[in-house]
Amino acid sequence: MKKIICALLCAVIVLSLAACSALPGGSKTTTSGEKKEDKQEKMMGGIVKTDEGDYVYMNDYFNVRFAPPEDWEFYGESELAALNKDIMEMMSDENVRKALEQGNNPYVLYAMGSSGVYTVNICLEKLSAINGVLMDEKSYVAAGIEGLRKAVEGTELELVDAQTEQIKICGKEHAGARLKLDYGGVAVYEILAAIKRGNYVAVITVATAAVDATDDVVTFFSAAE
Repeated sequence: MKKIICALLCAVIVLSLAACSALPGGSKTTTSGEKKEDKQEKMMGGIVKTDEGDYVYMNDYFNVRFAPPEDWEFYGESELAALNKDIMEMMSDENVRKALEQGNNPYVLYAMGSSGVYTVNICLEKLSAINGVLMDEKSYVAAGIEGLRKAVEGTELELVDAQTEQIKICGKEHAGARLKLDYGGVAVYEILAAIKRGNYVAVITVATAAVDATDDVVTFFSAAE
């Protein structure tokens, strides 16, 4: 079980960071350490408690609601920092390593369920002015996959398959991809979806290990409205 969890964490974190560091032209990752102005706070969203006592992630800016079963766990900043340190030791891609070494945390959400075999994260990125104009969701996803290919070179992770397609999530279709990775014989399945609004992109990554249950996890998402 420990190896399966490790495989899942490595794959999902590398994919997110690869997507958020693959763009040319001065793209900038929004991190938790930056000054949080009103607009940025809205873009980051947050965990809220419902009237029924359940905890859900709400992001009105990107129209995202994530309501997992009660056995899921939401990660805090200290837990993410510990994960980043472990993953940094595996990385060969300089952009990904640099982001981790600098302590950059691009996540606005990281959650884990089913004893660690399922994970969800949302990575938020601010594009440069030129990329904000030139790139759409489809081209952003393509850049992220290319970044992933480079990031896993020389590591125990292997990108087995990557297919781009439209992903229906949060009530709409968005550019995305389905991926399969291998970590020491453990299969990791991932769905990536990019939601772009203005110069900002929210990258939703859903991953499961050993068995492909990504479509089931996607059903935990809905529109925030």
